[in-house]
Amino acid sequence: MNNPHDISSLIHDHLKPILQTYDKDRNSSLEKNELRNLLADNLGVTAEQITQDQLDWHFSKIDEDGDGKITFEEYVLLFVTFLVQSFLHQES
Repeated sequence: MNNPHDISSLIHDHLKPILQTYDKDRNSSLEKNELRNLLADNLGVTAEQITQDQLDWHFSKIDEDGDGKITFEEYVLLFVTFLVQSFLHQES
């Protein structure tokens, strides 16, 4: 483990394994079908319950550069954005 006080190391050490769990083809990114499984597990539903429209919407919000895959950096940005929004919501 890297320096526990280094935020970059902390993010990498905790988020990288999550991304790797869903990256079934091991190309270091998530495609739509892999994102569907991640969303399903986190929402407590089956992958089949996530509609194509819902999947497309989520994917377009996360895939910042529009290259058709979610990189680790894009995944981290999503996570950090979620944390900040949650913190701000608690503060209000």
